[in-house]
Amino acid sequence: MDDSQKSDAFQHFSQKGAELVNGTVLPKLLSKNLPVRDCYHIIARAKLIFAEKFEKLKYSDPTITKLRKAMLKSLIEDAKSRKVEKPKEKDKEMQEKADRCEPVAREIVDMILDTELLMAYEPIIDTIVSDQEAKFIADLVTIYFSHVDNWLVTAMKENERKANLKKWDGKNPEEITWKDLDNALL
Repeated sequence: MDDSQKSDAFQHFSQKGAELVNGTVLPKLLSKNLPVRDCYHIIARAKLIFAEKFEKLKYSDPTITKLRKAMLKSLIEDAKSRKVEKPKEKDKEMQEKADRCEPVAREIVDMILDTELLMAYEPIIDTIVSDQEAKFIADLVTIYFSHVDNWLVTAMKENERKANLKKWDGKNPEEITWKDLDNALL
């Protein structure tokens, strides 16, 4: 993923996180009239719930294994189709060596990037595709949730800062609810 794609992904998840927080989470917190600082507990608990859900996923389930094998084959094919430029050496002697060695290096790569070869030993493929460390869904959810977390904390701090400009009728900060914040900002 290049820097442009990373930037686009960041903007996408940031926007979606803001939409979720502003459109769903904050109204829910307001309707339940929870203490503002409870959002830290809510975020921590959501992370634990995600972790527990992912622990219970059965990566060795036959359907998941079949899909991951198909994905692995697709990745191999994609890698095979990628073009790699020949090296350009400044030194004439080094360029001659690069030119001499390049065809053999490319042949080796082509031989190894063979789907049948790489997928031939079923036990290792089963181990790879059922490896829980390759948590595609967990990684994706973590990226998205980090933006939800950020937007929720930002909303809390910004609204709390604005509301602090008004009086709280003697309430301590930990007693301030989302309705108090809403009323103070009206």
